[in-house]
Amino acid sequence: MPHNILLLKKYQAHINVEFVNKSKLLKYLCKYVNKGADKAKIIFERIRNGEPPPTNKETKDIDEIKEYLECRYICEQDALWRLLGFEIHHHWPPVERLPVHLPLMNTVKLKKGQKLQNIINDPKSRKTILTKWFEANKKNEEARELTYCEFPQHWRWDETNKTWIKRKIGFKIGRLYYVNPTEGERFYLRMLLMIVKGATDYKDLRTYNGNVYKTFKEACAARGLLQDDNEWYKTFDEAANWATSSQL
Repeated sequence: MPHNILLLKKYQAHINVEFVNKSKLLKYLCKYVNKGADKAKIIFERIRNGEPPPTNKETKDIDEIKEYLECRYICEQDALWRLLGFEIHHHWPPVERLPVHLPLMNTVKLKKGQKLQNIINDPKSRKTILTKWFEANKKNEEARELTYCEFPQHWRWDETNKTWIKRKIGFKIGRLYYVNPTEGERFYLRMLLMIVKGATDYKDLRTYNGNVYKTFKEACAARGLLQDDNEWYKTFDEAANWATSSQL
């Protein structure tokens, strides 16, 4: 507080004093100091040209709002920041968004005038980030050591050729799209993709300890990812091996 008062007396202006105790705050202050204004209000004088001021047709009153215009412009701080080549936007670390879809239920983009039958018959429509992850696991043994969300750290997605390529430099963090629990099987599929490594197809995701389950929900339950009464049954069976009757 004493420092604020001294600065206010000296400069006679509004001064914002911040205590830098975190790296995020330091980054915010650098942006705050160099931000400056981004809008300006201007007014066009019509009197010199002999034009009447803008009026409201219904009330016949002068429309003062239309007399002023809000314009965006680059202030001197922003212009200097750009001239020096500093980054305007910075995103770190890079993130790869990974889709989650059930078999043959992936999103397809349609172009104007394109026939639906041609899209269905086009094999490229079935190539997605998820299905190509299955293929990458089939062809590359080293890829099977990674889960779906870990995959972008060592592999990069080639959008043009619709395939995964082994990284030589850099990395990305994989993030699966959010799935609402009310969506049922797609929600349980997302849970399996977070923990299962090296899956080669959807059937592989539903397989656990040699058993192939009919649904993704049953596979999640077998892996202990869901809470149900079986947890208490297993606890009782375990206790039955060492506990006395009174303890049970």
